[in-house]
Amino acid sequence: MRGRQQAVRIARFTAPACLAALLLADLTGWMAAGPAPLRILGLELPAGRFEAEAAIAAVVLVGALVLAGGLRTRSGPALVVAGLTAAVLLANTIPIGSGDTVPATFLPFAILREGRLTFERSGLDEPLGIHDEVLPYYLVRVGSGVASKYSPAMGVLATAVYFPAVLGRFDPRASAVLHLGKLAAVLLTALGAGCLFAAARNLVGVRWAWVATALHVLGTPVLSVLGQALWQHTGAALGLGVALLALTLPGREPRTVGLLAGLGLGVTVACRPVDVVLALGVAVAVLRERRRAVPWMVVAAAVPVVLLGLYQWRVFGSPLVTGYGAEASEGWTTPLREGLPGLLLSPGRGLLLHAPILLLGAGALLPSSRAPRWLVPPLLALAVFTMLMGRWWAWTGGYAAGNRMLSDGLPVLALAMACGLPAVWSLRPLRAPVVALAVVSVATAAALTFVRPSREFRDRVLELARGPWEPGSHPLIALTRQLTGGEGLR
Repeated sequence: MRGRQQAVRIARFTAPACLAALLLADLTGWMAAGPAPLRILGLELPAGRFEAEAAIAAVVLVGALVLAGGLRTRSGPALVVAGLTAAVLLANTIPIGSGDTVPATFLPFAILREGRLTFERSGLDEPLGIHDEVLPYYLVRVGSGVASKYSPAMGVLATAVYFPAVLGRFDPRASAVLHLGKLAAVLLTALGAGCLFAAARNLVGVRWAWVATALHVLGTPVLSVLGQALWQHTGAALGLGVALLALTLPGREPRTVGLLAGLGLGVTVACRPVDVVLALGVAVAVLRERRRAVPWMVVAAAVPVVLLGLYQWRVFGSPLVTGYGAEASEGWTTPLREGLPGLLLSPGRGLLLHAPILLLGAGALLPSSRAPRWLVPPLLALAVFTMLMGRWWAWTGGYAAGNRMLSDGLPVLALAMACGLPAVWSLRPLRAPVVALAVVSVATAAALTFVRPSREFRDRVLELARGPWEPGSHPLIALTRQLTGGEGLR
């Protein structure tokens, strides 16, 4: 009997593991050779249809992960969360990015094929527009070279995913390179979701961790922004999630907590230097909760930050100068009375109108909440960060599927929501409003992610043509107009 049970356990693990291995081998072959027929269990899919292929691959891989739940390890559920998140992010079958994500999409090719963090003599002149009469806004000329306007950290993080493509025959001039960038963003975002689930589980238990993580992925800009392209925000949110996970680890020695928290905070700052405000909030939490971990945290955080400083010194002439140039110091011109409500409440960009489920984070303040005291400094830092970004001249975020400017702080808001959910749900009169907030949040994120926008939808919601305060620019209203106008989903 015991031998039979052991055999069943082995079979439950081996079958999905082999399936996942075959799937990953096919996907790796696609990346190494470029768009080519993908075979899954003998079924050959048409070449060049990476959108459908990636979605099918994700679903099959998720099935393997779920079946492999027989691992019965503490990290098993977090891996399943990561797999499910990857499937959802790939399901819309297209990348959603802008020029802001272009440098990070191509940088791994320059790093691995040319051994440089800039783009001169990289062979990417055509797709990057380096020889155009005027450089694209996301590139800057430095001496005889060309560099990204943004930190290279996001491209460095994506390099691990690009290995088969960069070392193989993948042609970066092919349009499929955008899907390659999205695949990297999906994996990084899925890893962040797994970290958030683990952190929430440590604070409020498995049940509420599942609920909070699902709402975090399906009802916030995680779905429409972070997991769709290589935004700076994608890496910054991942780093913040790792640091928060370190704070929730029970019984771990100071060195482990400090190194993990420091690495996460260092990556956050390296990806988007303005996020130093958010990083300081979490650092204060470590100081209050795990004082002995602080030296290790400082050492680990210094590594990515110093590397970024050396890059900026080498490329721009000073460790404190970025590719933004004068814009970095002169761009804080928006009055708070416009930018702050715009970031939070405007129909086209308001985080609390697009993802009102995040309001449940206020439940962390209730006496019955399970929120730890150390969560206060990160929340205060997020409030300061919101006011800071409200001053930025481009608080609207340009072309983006939802509120992008505050998406870096989503792990903090999601953890507060996880802590507040049990307390709010215990009050029966509040259950119906909680469900309503969840429905609006998920529907809005889905509209921004899965609707093929008509020109009307794009003008009202994604572009700045009609302004972020146009009443019809809320995604659900714009989608209703698109459907009732006979345009349908395209």
